[in-house]
Amino acid sequence: MTAPGPRCPVCLARFRATEHCSRCGADLAPLMRLSFQSYRLRQESKQAVAEGDFQKARDLARAAQEFAFTEAGGRLDTLTCWLTSVFPSGDAPAVYERSQDTRRSLAVTVRGVLRKFGL
Repeated sequence: MTAPGPRCPVCLARFRATEHCSRCGADLAPLMRLSFQSYRLRQESKQAVAEGDFQKARDLARAAQEFAFTEAGGRLDTLTCWLTSVFPSGDAPAVYERSQDTRRSLAVTVRGVLRKFGL
């Protein structure tokens, strides 16, 4: 089950991706900017996971949650927290320095993990 999208902070009407609330007319532009910034940071975090830079992914996931807390962001934060605990140096070890086949196989695995986390 997914959480409902953002709502107007004034009247709690469903967010319709317009600059003004369709129900009460509140200015939603700041909310839109925060939501977009959070989304962009989550995308960058997922890319950093795919590249094996787990500390960067963790930092980006945390920053995304600070801009706009989301359920998906929480899952990404949990995943990156786990990855940095498994690889405390912050990046995947020599597996990324091995053959291209190994890197390709790891990339497929990472994509599968992201899917399992609903990301």
